[in-house]
Amino acid sequence: MRRVLLRFFISALLLTMSHSVSAYAKFQAGVAGRIVAARFNEPKLDTKLHPDSTIFTLKLDPTQPHKPGSTFEATIHVNPGVGWHVWSADMSSEGGLTPLKIAMPAQISKYFELVSFRETGEVKVGYDSAFDVATRAHYGEYDVIAKVTVREAAAAPVPFYLYVNYQTCNESTCQPPRWYSVPMVALGQKPIDFSFAMREPDASHEDVIEKAAEDWQKQKHPRVWIPNMASYDGD
Repeated sequence: MRRVLLRFFISALLLTMSHSVSAYAKFQAGVAGRIVAARFNEPKLDTKLHPDSTIFTLKLDPTQPHKPGSTFEATIHVNPGVGWHVWSADMSSEGGLTPLKIAMPAQISKYFELVSFRETGEVKVGYDSAFDVATRAHYGEYDVIAKVTVREAAAAPVPFYLYVNYQTCNESTCQPPRWYSVPMVALGQKPIDFSFAMREPDASHEDVIEKAAEDWQKQKHPRVWIPNMASYDGD
């Protein structure tokens, strides 16, 4: 009888411990999941246009140096919708309005680092009595010029894009702040192929001619081909 009771007690103890370990593991997994989610928590991106119809386009200059350690400029052209204005990046956000800002997506942050950015164009200074704040806004087209550093090279082409966070208002209402990827998915645009920044320099014209001549010589006289083409003994 004692053996039966002891065996029952041990079985119950092991079952309890098993459930405890399982619950603890699930708890730890949940905590880890929240940490990862927080660490890689990217903004919720809009995928369609709204009444303000602000359009963002991205342009890179391929003549600039693009290699690990180099810095280049990426230009975002901002075109506010008719009757709408975009809050400038150098306006304070303390009053509740959202000045423009840009961010580097986590997916490509291994290869690129956003160093700084600046705006061009005319900025109109005003006062918003509803928010009790001095305002700075763009009422026309302008550029946001981002300074980006290449952190490391990649074996495959890297799609380059940026995130833009902005808010627009007209004379009577404001749109909620939004995040877009630029180039804009809402317009069917795709990230810019950054393979030109990662590949080795193209072979010179002379190298191409020499390689073509060697290949031709191999095919015509495969048994007596001489690499430098100084001489060959053909039919």
